[in-house]
Amino acid sequence: MLNLPNVTLVCVYTVAHDLHRLAIEDCLRRVRFGDVLVKSDLTSEEYAHFFHYQMPKLIKTTHVLSIQWDSWITNPSAWTDEFLDYDYIGAPWWYNDDCNVGNSGFCLRSKRLIEFIADHPDKFPIGRPEDHTLCRIYGPKLKELGFRFAPSALAQRFSFECVIDPTIRSFGFHAMRNFPYVLDEAGLARREALFDEYVRRTQPDQFRWLRRNAAGLNEVYGKLGIMCDDQH
Repeated sequence: MLNLPNVTLVCVYTVAHDLHRLAIEDCLRRVRFGDVLVKSDLTSEEYAHFFHYQMPKLIKTTHVLSIQWDSWITNPSAWTDEFLDYDYIGAPWWYNDDCNVGNSGFCLRSKRLIEFIADHPDKFPIGRPEDHTLCRIYGPKLKELGFRFAPSALAQRFSFECVIDPTIRSFGFHAMRNFPYVLDEAGLARREALFDEYVRRTQPDQFRWLRRNAAGLNEVYGKLGIMCDDQH
């Protein structure tokens, strides 16, 4: 099992409780973390304040790996300690600039970055979507202040979301539409059985992508080969 003593697994959620618990279990089955922080007794209004302004004070490790119900670790062998050289790393987007990293649905952040954001809410208020605000709006200023965002190539090894490189099996992933890429048919059926009203109501586009990708399961598996390590 991969040992990451300098990383805290963080999962804060208010909805889709069964799916969040399953994502946590999938991560803990593959990695031994320095600490684990799970918070599920918040209202939706309390979520953002806790995650950005209270959670950083509870972290004792150098980095946090934050996950959601539709993101988890799939390939622990892709881990490299080079990830820890950066203050922020998430799946790369499609932009052709220096602010292409990245998605926060499956994200590694340094304690010094999250503490800095928590200590400067007036200068760096977190808007929605959070990752766009942090990386594309505040990113240039944060880089001037010495914070390091991972380059796109390394970020692709860390995670994938909207951009998939068929030559790379990433450490993790984000987004329901990518479930067919990381789950076999039994695993996909298990997840779908847990889709609650919140998931079905708030993710219509993801459902369409999920169905389209699932329709080509055999082709996807044959070409990409990026299913979870324990589902090959």
